[in-house]
Amino acid sequence: MKNKTYLISLLLFTVFVTLLAGCKNADSPTEPTEEKSSIKAISGDEQSGVVATELAQALIVKVSKSNGEPVSGTNVNWLVKTGEGSISSSSTTTDDQGKTQVQWTLGIIAGKQSVEAKISEAGSTATFGAVAEADEPTQFIVKPESFTLQTWGDSLQVSASIADQYGNPVDSEPVTWSSSNSEVVSMDENGWARSYWAARPGEAVLTADAAGYTAQVNAEVKAQMNPNCKEPTDFPVQGAVAGIPTFASEYIVEATPPPYYDNKAAVGDFDGDGDEDIMVFSYNVPWDNTGNKDGEVLFWENDGTGQFSDATAVVLEPDFIKAEHTADVETAEFNGDGILDIFIPQSGYDQDPFPGAPNRLFLSNGDGTITEEAPTNLSPHETTGYTHSSASGDVDCDGDIDIYEGDLFNGEGPHLQINNGSGSFVAEDDRLPPKIASSELAYTDSEFLDVDRDGDLDLMLGEIGGSGDVLLINDGFGYFSRSPAKTLPEPYFTVDNVSVRLRAGDLNLDGWPDLLVSQTPEYNDKRLALWLNNGDGTFTDDTADRLPQPWESWTAQLNIVDLNKDGWPDLLIDRYMLINQGGTFFDATGSVEGLYLNEPEKRDYSTYLTFPIDADGDNSQDILIVRGWYLFEEGEVTPAVILRNTN
Repeated sequence: MKNKTYLISLLLFTVFVTLLAGCKNADSPTEPTEEKSSIKAISGDEQSGVVATELAQALIVKVSKSNGEPVSGTNVNWLVKTGEGSISSSSTTTDDQGKTQVQWTLGIIAGKQSVEAKISEAGSTATFGAVAEADEPTQFIVKPESFTLQTWGDSLQVSASIADQYGNPVDSEPVTWSSSNSEVVSMDENGWARSYWAARPGEAVLTADAAGYTAQVNAEVKAQMNPNCKEPTDFPVQGAVAGIPTFASEYIVEATPPPYYDNKAAVGDFDGDGDEDIMVFSYNVPWDNTGNKDGEVLFWENDGTGQFSDATAVVLEPDFIKAEHTADVETAEFNGDGILDIFIPQSGYDQDPFPGAPNRLFLSNGDGTITEEAPTNLSPHETTGYTHSSASGDVDCDGDIDIYEGDLFNGEGPHLQINNGSGSFVAEDDRLPPKIASSELAYTDSEFLDVDRDGDLDLMLGEIGGSGDVLLINDGFGYFSRSPAKTLPEPYFTVDNVSVRLRAGDLNLDGWPDLLVSQTPEYNDKRLALWLNNGDGTFTDDTADRLPQPWESWTAQLNIVDLNKDGWPDLLIDRYMLINQGGTFFDATGSVEGLYLNEPEKRDYSTYLTFPIDADGDNSQDILIVRGWYLFEEGEVTPAVILRNTN
């Protein structure tokens, strides 16, 4: 009975406690949840104003709850984020409408600036942006105020601007530049200072002008000059022009050329006896196109009166009297014995598969004989190179003649062969720009000329395959860099242009070397361009006003020579004669009997080439005509002839 009473009491106690707890929960209030506020820009965003001035509109923000109810008494922190300006207060408190505001004074740097408003460390933010505009112009700023170009070919861009008191540029008319000494530092319209065309040490004052302001920059060039390069000091005299030269009836060279497709010739005193001899390099194209068929190298010796005989067997070694498509011929004194030597670039069979051929170097022995020295004296001596052009000259001003080998393809690459003074050469291709030395870009012809009259030889290259004509400027020590853009005229043929032949000469007697450029669109049309040197390193195409175009095919043999002894250089182009009349040429071909073939089918350029020669030693330039065998009856021999100048 006792246990039963205990259990009933325990049960009643439990029910009482449960009821008591329930009453307590029902009567207790719920604790409120804090509602987050947000901040929003109301006014003053996206303004503009002058630097260092207060913006017209205040920056106003509103703080509100999620239901839009404004929140008063909230602290708002203000911060300039960009532009280094200032605000009227770094901290403000919202009013009954939840709003607060500050004034914004822009910084002194023109451009975009910004301010941020924030309601708590982790709360939302509102951002205001503005554009600061430059103040009124008060100064002309150039940077740098002075500079030094350490080497030839250096460049640096100088900035110049009209600015306000804080240095912010102000829009104005373009800046014009000038140099007190453009032979030391030249300036272009964009403020680029260059030491390209002078390559000499010195100082210059560069002057910038704009909107009535003037500023100056001191420039110095420390380029090391090669003391061995002698700058020309004289300019030619432009004398009276003469008329058409006269020539005596042709007379036949006793030694006739071989009946081959193409014949090239070199003229000079190759045996050291005081008169001009002839070397002929013939090239044979087999009719079945099976590949190379050797041509011949012939030596025609002058007896001093203009009569020639075949002395090949006496002068040349028997093992070296073959030719494999001579692309060009360089005659110069290579080995220091005072007698002309010959470099012969060869390309080999000029059709697929283009096997290439070794170049030839004939050096005089000093006794009237000539020896082939290419295998030992050219390094490297390529055997399969497709050498399409050559140029010779003293590129490093050390007193001997160097050679540029213009390989077109076959992976051999062009070579700049540097002479050691005795006719032994080593290729130093690092003297050329990398894309040219690596054969990444190909060129059909090459020509040395002192384009800027600084005493060293620059290098002109003719384009093919989109490489673009290029002029390389010599630093005086034989290292070459590309000339600036727009130095050369645009090609006449805009598609597939090939500048197949180049020759340099002062055609208008102004002291600056000009250029003849034989142009053709993939050998399907023709134009011989005359590019005049402007005297500032650039050229102008003046063909239309100065050079007629009588050619029936693209021109291959370009000779610049004074035929009428008036001091003005005339032109002997393939089978055409053009006479210079004060810098303008006229076609006088028809006035010389025997110069032009009457049979049209026999007038292909490669069958009929002309070369100037003083055959009889009277100081007048005669004309050597070497005719090849093409479209003639098989076995027919067409003689080489000389037209004797009687001026």
